Amino acid sequence: MSRYDWLWQSHALVVVLLLSNVGCGQTPQQAEFDPLPDRLVVATWNLEWFFDDYTGDNRTDLARRQSAPSAAAWRWKVARSAEVIAALNADIVALQEVENRKVLADLVNELSRRHNRAYRVAWAEGTDVATEQDVAILYLNGLVAYGRREQSQVMWESRHYYNLSKHLWAEFAWQGPDGPVRLYLFTAHFRSLPEQEPIRIRQARLLHRWVTPWLEQNQPVVVLGDWNTEVRVGEPLAGRDLGVLCGWETPSPEDDLVDTLVAVNENERSTHLSGAQYDRILVSRPLAGMAPQPAAWVWRSTAVRRDLVVQGQGPDGEEHYSNYYGIAPAERDISDHYPVVIVLERP
Repeated sequence: MSRYDWLWQSHALVVVLLLSNVGCGQTPQQAEFDPLPDRLVVATWNLEWFFDDYTGDNRTDLARRQSAPSAAAWRWKVARSAEVIAALNADIVALQEVENRKVLADLVNELSRRHNRAYRVAWAEGTDVATEQDVAILYLNGLVAYGRREQSQVMWESRHYYNLSKHLWAEFAWQGPDGPVRLYLFTAHFRSLPEQEPIRIRQARLLHRWVTPWLEQNQPVVVLGDWNTEVRVGEPLAGRDLGVLCGWETPSPEDDLVDTLVAVNENERSTHLSGAQYDRILVSRPLAGMAPQPAAWVWRSTAVRRDLVVQGQGPDGEEHYSNYYGIAPAERDISDHYPVVIVLERP
């Protein structure tokens, strides 16, 4: 081989490598986002003390008392909770009252093995040291970012807000014909008990402040979770925790959220064993079809899936709280909360 042949082949090799690198550089960019779905099913469900039987990582007596009493009891809770989630057939599920990442791993493994549902987990440890409960998000695809937020010192000192110890925000993006199409989601679990509404109002004010930039940009936003609100559909919202969460404290309707529970028949709106309507999914005006520029999807329907949770002859009585794992498994309700589910579809 002459030195000219060697030089030509060397240049050819360099050209091939450069072309290969160009191709390698383009492929991730082209496949950066998952395909845009025509339909999204989004759900929220409070699993009720989704704590396993290992109490060595629990610091409080309350958390230890509410943990599953045995490995067999924990397997039952995981199996039945997975059955409910699989039946929802949702793309995104916000969960409340989970213990930690380990119990979420048990849940998604059960969903994969038994139900062929390949959920992934978004979770970040919260700050509720009293209950040790956290929130989480299960999703099939599309997630590009998630996390927690904290108040600034100025916000804290104003006493205008109250900390959200159990919350997550998430950004989803799918590849549309003209670029990425995004959906923003915020889930939280508010303070409980009727007398705690002044605290819930401050929590709602903080959450709404955090999602306002998305709302002002007419983004598709879903705010969902267990709000522990005493406000029922049709009751006045002014001055109430749910009203503040929906944006009724601000003068402009542009940052309002729409309560999707209004679409459920009156006798099916209870989301809790007590008959309360604690769990809500709120959507931004573009998703509700109320904005000049429609979103990529429009809210079509809402359902409360009590039928998936209540077992046997009917809802549990007081024994649900005093002797939960003593109830026969065939009669034991899987949670004291019922999933709320909405369907978003392309217009």
